[in-house]
Amino acid sequence: MGPEMGKAKLAIYTEGSFEKGMGHIFRSMALAKHLGGDFELTFFLPANSAGASLLLQAENLHFVLLSENPDSSKILTELAIQTRGFIGLVSDTYSFNTEYQDFIKSQGLKLACVDDIAAFPYNCDV
Repeated sequence: MGPEMGKAKLAIYTEGSFEKGMGHIFRSMALAKHLGGDFELTFFLPANSAGASLLLQAENLHFVLLSENPDSSKILTELAIQTRGFIGLVSDTYSFNTEYQDFIKSQGLKLACVDDIAAFPYNCDV
C-alpha cells in the first residue's frame, strides 16, 4: 500500500527485529489494516529494523527505514523532518519516553501511544 492522494497522512513508528521480537510490528500491522482505508499510512522504523521491513514489504505496506536507532537523540530530529505534512503519529515502542513524546507533539503532530507495560507517564492525545 503506497502513498495515496487525498487522504490525511498518518505515521506509525514502531520497532522490531528477529532478535528482539516482532510483537510491536505485528500489532502495528493489525492497526494499519483497520486504519488503511481512512488514512495514507507510512511506517517509520529505526535503522536496526531490517527484519521488520521485510515483513512490511511482504504485506505491501509503505515504510521508511530511518538512518538512526532509537538510542540516538538524532532519531527524533530525523523523524520530525520525515513526518512534515502528517497529521499524527502512532507510537508503538518502549523507546519514546515522555520527553520524546513532548518533542513529537511540539512538532504539531497528534500523538497516539500504544503500550503494554506503562513504564512512564504519557503525554498523548489518544
